[in-house]
Amino acid sequence: VVSDTNFFDYRAGLAFGAALVSPDGDRVLFRSKRSGWLNFWVIPRKGGEPRQIAAANYDQTGARWSPDGRSILYTESRDGTHSLRVVSADGGEPRVIVDPDVGAVGRPEWSPDGESISYTFETPTRPADLYVMSVASGETQRLTSSVPVGLEDRLYAPEKVTYPSSDGLMIHAYLYRPVNAGSGERVPGVMWIHGGPTSQFDDQFR
Repeated sequence: VVSDTNFFDYRAGLAFGAALVSPDGDRVLFRSKRSGWLNFWVIPRKGGEPRQIAAANYDQTGARWSPDGRSILYTESRDGTHSLRVVSADGGEPRVIVDPDVGAVGRPEWSPDGESISYTFETPTRPADLYVMSVASGETQRLTSSVPVGLEDRLYAPEKVTYPSSDGLMIHAYLYRPVNAGSGERVPGVMWIHGGPTSQFDDQFR
């Protein structure tokens, strides 16, 4: 298994991401684009056929084995919004444990006893803060407060838009409208284009 996260062959669509060995040492969890999307797969350490654990037509990242090896925690990006999900290590339907309307969950980790999950959460108008959730009750506690008082009210949230490119491909983008522009008024614009071929901007604080 290739463990270098930068070693991807997007044209082949079969590349491995960073590999994580299960707590019992019997299985290996890795991220692959073999389905057409960056999803997580599990394969026996001794070899065999890889098995997709939570098939989705969305990119997944940040997977972590639970301490007992029975569950896998990961985030999933849908239209730039990142949710936090947990699925059985045997695969199946995932349980969404943090599902924001806007924002990005990141850096999930299990506590050593498997009873809590920590993660960061940010939005386009609020920097990332650290949260801890009880696995049993779902009760969540915010541990940090990174945004200065009054700053969030002075920032402008982007609007998610789509438009056709010259070849007809639909492009998804974030639009920041000028605050004082009148309806139908033509104003200058700035375009910030990310790399590719599969990179994207998301609901993060910038």
